[in-house]
Amino acid sequence: MTNVLIVYYSLTGNTKEVAETIAAKFDAFVEPIIDSQKRSGFFGYLRSGYEGMTGKRAMIKKPEKHPEQFDLVIVGTPVWAGGMASPVRSYLANHPPHPAKLAVFCTSGGPQNKKVLQEMVKLAGQSSVAGLGLSSTDLESAAFKDKVDEFVIQIKAGMVDLAA
Repeated sequence: MTNVLIVYYSLTGNTKEVAETIAAKFDAFVEPIIDSQKRSGFFGYLRSGYEGMTGKRAMIKKPEKHPEQFDLVIVGTPVWAGGMASPVRSYLANHPPHPAKLAVFCTSGGPQNKKVLQEMVKLAGQSSVAGLGLSSTDLESAAFKDKVDEFVIQIKAGMVDLAA
């Protein structure tokens, strides 16, 4: 079977839940992005929104898994003030998944998913075999699992060796 790595950042647990659901479909390795910045409380919330909106990067812990050792890397982020989370931005800038294939997903409270997915792909410097944007409404309904299943089908269609 193909090696799959799922890398994500989650502050509230939503992005983690999606990452774990996708991982179960591929029997994938899962690695959270560890942020060195405190994000709790009012000021943490403001800092996160500012960084998401302005394209800032965060200091993150060096990942244990090396994306270049995998055939597919799936990267997930929450949406912060219309942009990707700064820890994910740092990860993609410093650990691009080359030569692995890339798939991306995001979770948000609003409609910015397409923009954030495009931003992730651009920062990674390569095309994506699939993209998934989930709103808070999706996460609270049965649509969540259906959309994850569609995402997995997209990935498998984009990677012949995963289709078996």
